[in-house]
Amino acid sequence: MKNENTRRITVAAMLAAVCLILNLTDLGIISVPPAGIAIIHIPVVIGAILEGPAVGLFLGLIFGLSSMWAAMVKPMLLAPVFLDPFVALLPRLFIPVAAYFTYKLSRRLFLRVKGGDVLAAALGAAAGTLTNTVLVLFAIYVRHADSFASLLGMKPSETAGALAALGLANGSLEITAAVIITIAVYKAVSRAYPGRSLDNDG
Repeated sequence: MKNENTRRITVAAMLAAVCLILNLTDLGIISVPPAGIAIIHIPVVIGAILEGPAVGLFLGLIFGLSSMWAAMVKPMLLAPVFLDPFVALLPRLFIPVAAYFTYKLSRRLFLRVKGGDVLAAALGAAAGTLTNTVLVLFAIYVRHADSFASLLGMKPSETAGALAALGLANGSLEITAAVIITIAVYKAVSRAYPGRSLDNDG
């Protein structure tokens, strides 16, 4: 138990550091014109799947707080919107919940399927990413529709359509990136620690 707790603390600290680096530098966005693929949330997804919901929630908190800090110190068009904790912080706490429980349920469903655990990790990554995209955009619409439109030079009536288009364009790319990276990490951990259970309730 002591070794397990030490491992979880170590993994949480390492992934938190990765999350901070991605969020406070330009490394967290992969430029694929005309869209940008955000990978900042992926450490949260990986932490939840590998180490359980407690570690995932801690990483979600780090992600949300660092998003608010980035909005304060980095010149971004939508920085005023991401100073709101209901946009930058609260949705990020649901990422690990969606990722972990989708992974957990899928792992049970595909228990007898070859590669079922990897498929479960992929589905968990997709669920966590989709949760992040949908909840952040929804929060922007509910709380900052007018200011979002103003920042982008649109009419307020166009906000819903713009957010939906943004979600479809970026969301599909982000889900793809999250699934690929999560599968790679999951397989690497499985090979490195073949005797270790990856079905944590932490």
